[in-house]
Amino acid sequence: MNKGFTLIEVVVSMGIAVILLTLAVTAYKSIQPSILLSEAARVLSTDIRYAQQKALSTQKKHAVIFSPPTTYQIVVTEPSTSTIKTVTLKDDITISSITGLSGNLVLFNPVGEPNQNGTVELSKDTKKINVDIRPSGYVRVQKQ
Repeated sequence: MNKGFTLIEVVVSMGIAVILLTLAVTAYKSIQPSILLSEAARVLSTDIRYAQQKALSTQKKHAVIFSPPTTYQIVVTEPSTSTIKTVTLKDDITISSITGLSGNLVLFNPVGEPNQNGTVELSKDTKKINVDIRPSGYVRVQKQ
């Protein structure tokens, strides 16, 4: 009685492993743009909330200024404007539209309320995702 595997059994097992690996890589590549876009939207919403919290904690106006297609800044506007953070979007993600935010900015007063509500749309290839800023200061990521 032989112990071990025959050459045919090893080759068949390797073939099955290669097929499964190919399917996994293909599936990952097809969902990768969505993953990158969701990550960028989460980072943007976190940065908007950060500006809101800074306004609340320092009792000074803070803003997020959008510079399409790929950049935004967090700034403090009192007593003079100074930049806290500049972010450039990566991986071919762009700010495709900004609605409801005149001057392409959202300004938070010292109690954390935004001066206006609006939506920032991010896109990568054909995929899009929105970051909504509500009048109450609530910020949410909304897939399309």
